Amino acid sequence: MCSRLIHMHVTWVRLMVLAGAIGTSGCSIALSGGEPPTSGNGTSGNDDDAILVRFRNLADDVVDVEFYFTEEELENFPEDLFVDDHRIHGETVVQGQGIGWANQGTINPGESDTLSLECNGDLSLGTTGGTFLDADTGEELGQGSRIYLRQEDGLFACGAVIDFTYEADGDEYTTTLSLNNP
Repeated sequence: MCSRLIHMHVTWVRLMVLAGAIGTSGCSIALSGGEPPTSGNGTSGNDDDAILVRFRNLADDVVDVEFYFTEEELENFPEDLFVDDHRIHGETVVQGQGIGWANQGTINPGESDTLSLECNGDLSLGTTGGTFLDADTGEELGQGSRIYLRQEDGLFACGAVIDFTYEADGDEYTTTLSLNNP
């Protein structure tokens, strides 16, 4: 098992270099604009036929996670990922699953939600960063960091656990990705 935890700002170029540098077998990767996680995210409860995606709201605000997912091959990645047809919220669910309160894509402060996705080798997923909302008024407070990845680039494998974590510190809103491959 790879014991290195790699931390860096999320940009597509850096993400691709990272994948080429360490491969995917047995490694944990943390990508963010903030500090690395203080503990591992583990893969307990996941199997090799699925990818577990977890959404963790560590902010004091409600977060609309703004998660996008497709099993289609995308000609123009990532632009083609971030279209309404691929956004998971409301009546649009993925493999029968929704996210957050009443499948609306929102997660309350201190809460989390998960999706278990069938692993087929062609998954593309990401977030526009999430919108942080005042828990009382629904007023938009800020936006996290845009993060996207696709399986065909070798960044994650079947059995992976992908964590999107949403945090706020004053007026600074961050979204981080932690990726644990089996």
